Amino acid sequence: MRPCERLVESCRDDWEAVTGHAFLQALAAGRLPRGKMAWYLAQGQACTDAFVRLLAAAAAHAPDLAGSLRAARILAQMEAAGQRLCRSSAGLCGRAAETGPCGTGAALLGLAGQSGCYAQMLAALLAADWSLASWAAAQDAARTGAPDWAAGWIGHYGDPRLGEALRAFCGELDALWPGLDAAAQGAAAEMFRLVQAHGRALLDAAWAIDMAAG
Repeated sequence: MRPCERLVESCRDDWEAVTGHAFLQALAAGRLPRGKMAWYLAQGQACTDAFVRLLAAAAAHAPDLAGSLRAARILAQMEAAGQRLCRSSAGLCGRAAETGPCGTGAALLGLAGQSGCYAQMLAALLAADWSLASWAAAQDAARTGAPDWAAGWIGHYGDPRLGEALRAFCGELDALWPGLDAAAQGAAAEMFRLVQAHGRALLDAAWAIDMAAG
């Protein structure tokens, strides 16, 4: 089993809770109340900002030019994808996040970026998006009749370019892993676990919140 596969296995419960989450099932089926999605997007904005900063840190700390260029390319793609997502989610994206768990996720991504450890950065980047991308790649929002704002979000995470980038990050982390000492491996594994647990907590909170469908 490759190191990245072991990371997933170490938090299999949280991974499967995300990929089988009722929030995502309702989203794909076009049954998710708009208020819940608005709350989720507003909470997620802080994490998205932190993710972009983490990508910039990864570009600066990559051990070779190829890794730096990959992170920079993903940064550019995320900017364009974010604009498309907000256009498809018009009326949902602009609501401010006043409460909720996303501050924890943003702080975790910030810690990964400040660690100076490329392996921790890769672990956090993977945990932030990998389970959602795995779920989204298997969806067909157009077939299920999901509204534009739902289909846009699913398309963002199901974008083959994101999948390609995540596979490249996995390859990099797998290659780095044998050269890390036990402490560095432990720190990267813990970062992966914490960020993955946060993704589950955010979906749980969005699904549980009592908001009008709008």
